[in-house]
Amino acid sequence: MKVFLTGGAGFIGRPTAGALNRAGAEVSVFDRALDPRDDITGLDRMYAAVQGCHAVVHLAAKVG
Repeated sequence: MKVFLTGGAGFIGRPTAGALNRAGAEVSVFDRALDPRDDITGLDRMYAAVQGCHAVVHLAAKVG
């Protein structure tokens, strides 16, 4: 199973990505902390990135 994870580099996202990996999922992380172009408001880029995924876990948040 391929999982699209927004906010995968964050406080909750990192352990979530690890748990999904240990469970056998292929995790596609989408996070501005890893790539500034990975902004959830960039719909064209996000749409392209989610192709082929079976599930979405949305953990992206504005912090501060």
